[in-house]
Amino acid sequence: MFSLPPILVLDVETTSADRERAGVVEIGAIWLHASYGERQGLWFEAKCRPRPGVEIEQEALDVNGCTWLEDLTVPSEAEALAAFAAWLGISESKSGTESNIIIAGMNPGFDWHVVKNAWRSALPASLPWPFSFRTLDLHSLALNEALFWGVDVDNSGISSGKIYDMLG
Repeated sequence: MFSLPPILVLDVETTSADRERAGVVEIGAIWLHASYGERQGLWFEAKCRPRPGVEIEQEALDVNGCTWLEDLTVPSEAEALAAFAAWLGISESKSGTESNIIIAGMNPGFDWHVVKNAWRSALPASLPWPFSFRTLDLHSLALNEALFWGVDVDNSGISSGKIYDMLG
């Protein structure tokens, strides 16, 4: 019997394509293995307003469909991240503990970096960063599965559409 590490499929929508200056406008996450979601639920989703001072590119907002930047009924980035931390079971009482949650996604390095910047900017310093530096790219995982199951991928590689088709 093997043990699966905690892998969280994460997708964030941002205000910019520049990971250093982007703010978060939406967080979506789902545990790759259901056993990790038993306590707080399998998935998390929150729209939010980005923190002041981030770069806002209209092109980025058009791509992700964000229309709520000025809507004060939508939580702030700090409120959304605090709810995300609570959903993950992260608290100040666990400060100093090393986390091993691995982020997986379509652009996991970008999402990891943007969320880390927002986390550091919006949340108390005593709230520990919960994610490992390791990430998993879903395209690579899907390509591996396709090869294992003998699915023809052809020269075009594996697109998101092919991943969706393969998973039904």
